[in-house]
Amino acid sequence: MVSIKFQANPVFVYVFFLLFLGSHYSFSQKTCPRCGSMEVPYPLSIHPSCGDPSYSLRCDSQTHKLYFDALNGSSYPVIRIMASVYRMVVQPSPWLTDKCVTQDMGVSEGIWLNQTLPFNITSSNTIFLLNCSPRLLMSPLNCTPTSLCHHYLESSGHVEAKRALQCAEGVNPCCTFVAGGMPSAYKIRLHSSGCKAFRSILHLDPEKAAYEWEEGLEIEWRPPLEPVCKSQLDCFGASNCSPTSTNGLSRCLCNKGYKWDTVVGSCLRKKKKSRVSLKVSIGVISFFTLAMAIVAITSRKRWGNYNQAKLMKAREDMLKSSNGGKPAKIFRLKEVKKMTNDFSRNRFLGSGGFGEVYKGELPNGDIVAVKSAKVGNIKSTQQVLNEVGILSQVNHKNLVRLLGCCVEAEQPLMIYEYISNGTLSDHLHGNTHPSCGDPSYSLRCDSQTHKLYFDALNGSSYPVIRIMASVYRMVVQPSPWLTGKCVTQDMGVSEGIWLNQTLPFNITPSNTIFLLNCSPRLLMSPLNCTPTSLCHHYLESSGHVEAKRALQCAEGVNPCCTFVAGGMPSAYKIRLHSSGCKAFRSILHLDPEKAAYEWEEGLEIEWRPPLEPVCKSQLDCFGASNCSPTSTNGLSRCLCNKGYKWDTVVGSCLRKKKKSRVSLKVSIGVISFFTLAMAIVAITSRKRWGNYNQAKLMKAREDMLKSSNGGKPAKIFRLKEVKKMTNDFSRNRFLGSGGFGEVYKGELPNGDIVAVKSAKVGNIKSTQQVLNEVGILSQVNHKNLVRLLGCCVEAEQPLMIYEYISNGTLSDHLHGKYSTFLDWKTRLKIALQTAEALAYLHSAAYTPIYHRDVKSANILLDYEFNAKVSDFGLSRLASPGLSHVSTCAQGTLGYMDPEYYRNYQLTDKSDVYSYGVVLLELLTSQRAIDFSRDQDDVNLAIYVNQRATNGAIMEVVDQQLLKEPSADMLKSFKLFSDLAFACLREKKSGRPAMKDVVQELHCIIQIIDQENVSKEVSQEII
Repeated sequence: MVSIKFQANPVFVYVFFLLFLGSHYSFSQKTCPRCGSMEVPYPLSIHPSCGDPSYSLRCDSQTHKLYFDALNGSSYPVIRIMASVYRMVVQPSPWLTDKCVTQDMGVSEGIWLNQTLPFNITSSNTIFLLNCSPRLLMSPLNCTPTSLCHHYLESSGHVEAKRALQCAEGVNPCCTFVAGGMPSAYKIRLHSSGCKAFRSILHLDPEKAAYEWEEGLEIEWRPPLEPVCKSQLDCFGASNCSPTSTNGLSRCLCNKGYKWDTVVGSCLRKKKKSRVSLKVSIGVISFFTLAMAIVAITSRKRWGNYNQAKLMKAREDMLKSSNGGKPAKIFRLKEVKKMTNDFSRNRFLGSGGFGEVYKGELPNGDIVAVKSAKVGNIKSTQQVLNEVGILSQVNHKNLVRLLGCCVEAEQPLMIYEYISNGTLSDHLHGNTHPSCGDPSYSLRCDSQTHKLYFDALNGSSYPVIRIMASVYRMVVQPSPWLTGKCVTQDMGVSEGIWLNQTLPFNITPSNTIFLLNCSPRLLMSPLNCTPTSLCHHYLESSGHVEAKRALQCAEGVNPCCTFVAGGMPSAYKIRLHSSGCKAFRSILHLDPEKAAYEWEEGLEIEWRPPLEPVCKSQLDCFGASNCSPTSTNGLSRCLCNKGYKWDTVVGSCLRKKKKSRVSLKVSIGVISFFTLAMAIVAITSRKRWGNYNQAKLMKAREDMLKSSNGGKPAKIFRLKEVKKMTNDFSRNRFLGSGGFGEVYKGELPNGDIVAVKSAKVGNIKSTQQVLNEVGILSQVNHKNLVRLLGCCVEAEQPLMIYEYISNGTLSDHLHGKYSTFLDWKTRLKIALQTAEALAYLHSAAYTPIYHRDVKSANILLDYEFNAKVSDFGLSRLASPGLSHVSTCAQGTLGYMDPEYYRNYQLTDKSDVYSYGVVLLELLTSQRAIDFSRDQDDVNLAIYVNQRATNGAIMEVVDQQLLKEPSADMLKSFKLFSDLAFACLREKKSGRPAMKDVVQELHCIIQIIDQENVSKEVSQEII
């Protein structure tokens, strides 16, 4: 096809403006001036002549502060305005500890809002309505059954017992804990109607003491109405100044055929059904006929590539159908060329009988390895295609991970993760690469310790502890903190790191550098640089610790301790300015809330972007470059030819861009084309326009699933296929429902029975859970995990299709829905298979997976009572090497790990705790939470533990299991309960890993198997 380039033309801009002006008018909105230092954005108003009077605030003429006036005569200072989200934060009255508030938020000592005004209190606030002692909130928040708050319900002589009795009169407990509107925002409401105190907190952190919380109340306003006007002169475009019923104000109301858009802030033309005349239709047909003719007679290049495209298609089909596996991602050849710098020799890693391997970089900065078959070698081509087919079937943390392949080139290419530390053979047999990298960027690899070092000018070597290649940075470990030695010069010399200025290294602003002449003990507690800190007291000659050094510090012009923001978020710089005695320490990303011993020591060093590659001869250079000597260390480099320039990001010589000149005729042609195209889009395609949002949502969901955590994509079903398999979601096919939505029974065209899981309509949270479950199940493959067959993202609520497990759940069989009795051997088998599935998720999956909702209702059983773990809606992928995932506590009461509930740190041991509860259910056939038991025995884990402590564990074992038990069976009961209690230990560090649980269960099953063998032998003898 003919490629036409054009630049912006005044004629085109004018035509586009005329087209745009016909359907869009904007208003000139009057914004109020500042009130002191605070901006007052539209529609907020501090004077009748600006803003919108309905959104009235008050600017105090004396203090020049902004106030929000409430109906009950109170005024509240405005401390922050977020105009983009229509919100502001006001400072409410202080916490009333000695005064009774008999009504809830909104009246009395709260903020009494005028309901006719466009203001409302947001859900982002944390509102305290307290009738427990105020001292409860002066320490980190505790709403567990062991908290003081709960003890107030008892008349046992606790502090403020009288007020506790008032609290006890309420229906609900004294202290309840409910998630609020935003992350880390919580709401506590104490339900006694007697005596209440009010306090408002923004974004409460329950791990901090109450005095550290930020007080404030967040108020939102409704999107603005049409602008207020006094006459038609105040209105523009498709609007007229007309009276309204709102406070008797006149507004610029939109004309007929237009409507007010609160986002754009203007009157937009209403969409009408388009009717295309015969002439326009003929014009459109003529246009497309001409376009088809151009394509037919000018596509010589595309026609010439027909055989190549056919070969590429055959290879793709081969990979997609290979051994029934999931298809590898297909990269285009231009993508692979870009990531390898057109297979530059600088990116060459090695070769073998199959071909060559190059180092590549993805657009997101990830480093990959690109494996290429030998050109013209059919055998090596088949080897590469075979390797792609094999790696598409597997997923294990100790197998190299395939990222995708490219079959467009003559020789196929395979892209997989880059493993940077060589091969086992290299380390065993001493292979080295002395001619690698750029000598200007020299580091040292110690041959004895095999550690990397950065050498400084002052003779010191510093271990390299981290390298971030995509941002040209590394972190080195500096010398330890020198507390007893004087350092008379600043960073860079003496005990610091003395850099060679001729080398391409520099210290980044991300570090926190301490130059201290106060006592080092100041930094052994959470950092305090307020006027009340010990550091500032050193300026006084009043007998404090190390008074002599304090006097040296006082001689400096600046205070002893200053607090200045550093380079990156949460990085700070402290410099103590006396020139007498200094000590040096370097910290990365300092957290002033933590003690000094918890800070990460390290110094971040950056290097300049690389120069052209070093060369010895022209053979080392490729493309538009020549090997030429430079003034840098006498090295020769592949310098770019005339008309090209070195690109440090791409790592190659790119042609310099030239200014293109487009003739007037081409400009007019392009303008005419786009004008016609815009007209066609504006008056046709009503159906496609109506389905745009649905198609966009569907595409976004498909992309999300295909890229989910590096997993292989799930099969996408069309909605009409799902409707057919479920008989249009007939109630006859309905299987059950839960918090996520509903499950239906379906039948595939081949007769296989499946289960179709649907999120609740309109429920964003359940929709995200279903999509998350698809992403998780795409990563795993285990006989005791429910098998995902595919999903459908075309409907409003996403659908998940997985194998149908016909025999219900473990909960159904244990708690009475089914009349079948599970014998002890079957229960042990279910326990073992469930443990093996969880052990696979925790230890064998490439990315560890935490289920987060292990319970008997999520363990499906087939007719042979084989277990299948299901429901991964709450599951989380863990980052390899990290000890936990920080997330809000979610799960099912009775199964949730109490340590996870307290500190929001999800680990594999959280699943172990939940599994321990399932073991108790298998042993006792009782529910995890049962309100029919005594009040102290509602929780199964607590109930069984109390019986075991009293030596009465056999009282809670399922009585049907105790009919004529043998000694070996009683022994297995004891070992089984001990294993359950090990899983339920309070501290996660004391719980076993799931793979250890599997081994223990094998031992217990072996005891039962030996008993059965003995019985069979005895019967044969008889």
